Amino acid sequence: MNKLGEFIAEKRKQLGLSIRQLALKMGKAPSYISDVEKGYRRTNRKEFLEDLASALQLTEAEKIKMFDCAADADDKQLPQDVSEYVKQNMFARAALRKAKECNATMQEWNSFISSLERRNDKKNS
Repeated sequence: MNKLGEFIAEKRKQLGLSIRQLALKMGKAPSYISDVEKGYRRTNRKEFLEDLASALQLTEAEKIKMFDCAADADDKQLPQDVSEYVKQNMFARAALRKAKECNATMQEWNSFISSLERRNDKKNS
């Protein structure tokens, strides 16, 4: 079992759902869900992961963790929620390239993230 499979199985069991019940909620074959849980089938498709998040009633933090688990299974892919944003935003691509070029430190990334969080907090106040 991979990280994504373990995550799905844990959340599914917390809800008291069988694989068959989860598959029914998602409109998928039970064998498909079972294969994903066991790591036989990789999936980093955003639509599937969004449906899974809904079916498992994930919090936003759990959803982010799930996207990261799915991306970890495919080391050539970014998490789909991030990938979509980066593809649509040329400034995000430029910022990532500049950070790579400058070898941005953890402290610099934390400072950047904190400034965005402060801005978001002000907006939501």
